Amino acid sequence: MISAKLLQDSRQRPFWMGTWIVTLLFAVVSVTLLGLWAARALTAPLSSFAKAAEDFSLNGAAEPLPSAARKRSVRLQRRSTGCGNGSQP
Repeated sequence: MISAKLLQDSRQRPFWMGTWIVTLLFAVVSVTLLGLWAARALTAPLSSFAKAAEDFSLNGAAEPLPSAARKRSVRLQRRSTGCGNGSQP
């Protein structure tokens, strides 16, 4: 049988090596990283919306609709106003 007598360490452990302090620091770092990730994830759609708002101009001319979209909008306008005889244009 092997036995050993361990002497108790006479020096004090550093304050930052305590179990509660390590746990608290881990929680703080985790919450900070989670907050940074959430802020980045939430600001991406907002920044693209802000970019679109900056590019929008009331004074500038809008791009013309493609011909297929123009025909559809005219057809829908005629149906909604009751103009036309129901035939396709």
